[in-house]
Amino acid sequence: MSEFNLIDGMQSQMNRCRSLTKSYKAIPTGAFEATAIKKIIVDAEKAIAGRDVAEMVKCYRKLEVCE
Repeated sequence: MSEFNLIDGMQSQMNRCRSLTKSYKAIPTGAFEATAIKKIIVDAEKAIAGRDVAEMVKCYRKLEVCE
């Protein structure tokens, strides 16, 4: 079984979600989705900065399901 690093996982998911926001911005009706994803990314960055592990896990789960 491989070891999971929460911070690395979050960084990876945040990068993936940043890419998603660019895709949504290219769609005329995608502004709402892009804004919602940006909010999740900002919350994740705050959780990392505050070293709040419980909040990091919640944010990771939200990032993980963004599509």
